[in-house]
Amino acid sequence: MCPLRTVFLLLTLLAASGASAHPGHDERLALLQARIAQSPDDPGLYLQRGDLYLEAGLLEQARADFQRAAELGVAAQFLALHRARLRYRANDLDGAKAQADLYLEAFPDAAEGYELRARISIQRGQYAVAARDLQQHLALLPSPAPGNYQLAAQTLAQLERNTEALQVLDQGIAKLGQVPSLQQAAIALEMKLGHTDRALMRMQSLREPLADSVAWKLDMAELLIKTGHNDQAQDLLLAAQQQLAGLRETPARALERARARDLQRQLPGKD
Repeated sequence: MCPLRTVFLLLTLLAASGASAHPGHDERLALLQARIAQSPDDPGLYLQRGDLYLEAGLLEQARADFQRAAELGVAAQFLALHRARLRYRANDLDGAKAQADLYLEAFPDAAEGYELRARISIQRGQYAVAARDLQQHLALLPSPAPGNYQLAAQTLAQLERNTEALQVLDQGIAKLGQVPSLQQAAIALEMKLGHTDRALMRMQSLREPLADSVAWKLDMAELLIKTGHNDQAQDLLLAAQQQLAGLRETPARALERARARDLQRQLPGKD
C-alpha cells in the first residue's frame, strides 16, 4: 500500500475512533496529550490536536501541530483542509482559498471542502461563487445541516435570486422534513416576493411541528396583521394570551406577553 494511502486510512480510523465520545475540550486535550506522549510519531494525533487547538482559537498551536504532521509524512493535499480552516480563522482569505482549492482538487467529492470554500467566498464578497459551492456541498450529503440550506438561500438572496433561494429551502424541507427554521426563512422570502398567500400556507404548516405554541400563535398573528387578516389575528392573540395565563412566568414568557401586547396595539382601532 502506498504511504499516502496508509496515512489517509490512519486518519480515517482515528477520526472514527473519536466520534463515539464527546468529552469536553480540556478532557479531549488531556487525552491527546497522553496519546502523543505514548506515540510521538503518530501524525494523526497531531492533526486531531491541531483541530482541537483551532476549535479553541489557539491558532499558533494548531499551526505547529499541522506542521509536525507534515514533517511526519502527511501529504499536502491531506493537510490542505486543516490549513484552509486555520487560515480562514486567521482571516487570511487568499491563503485559505488556495488551500481549499488544493484539497478539492485531490478530493472533488469532499462536501466539507465546498462548504469551507463557500464561506471563504462569502467573506470575500463573491456570492455567485459561494452559491455554486454551497449547492455542490448540499448535493453531496444525504442529510446536510439545515443551517447550510439557509446559508445557501441567504447567498442567493444577496444576488437577488430569490426564487432560486426558495427552491433551495424547499429542497432542504423535502430532504430533512418540516424544519421550522427552513420554513421560517422561506416565509420571509415569500413575503419579500409578495406571495402573501404562500407565506400564510407555510406558516400554517408549522402549527403542528411547533405544537401550537405561543410563539407560533404570535408569529402567525403578526403575519396575519401584515396581510390584513385582522380578525383572525385578534383570535390568535387572545388564544396566545389565554395560553400564557396558564403558564409559569419566565423571562421568555414575559417577552412573549410584551410581544402579544405590541401586536394587539397594531390592530386597527387599538391604542
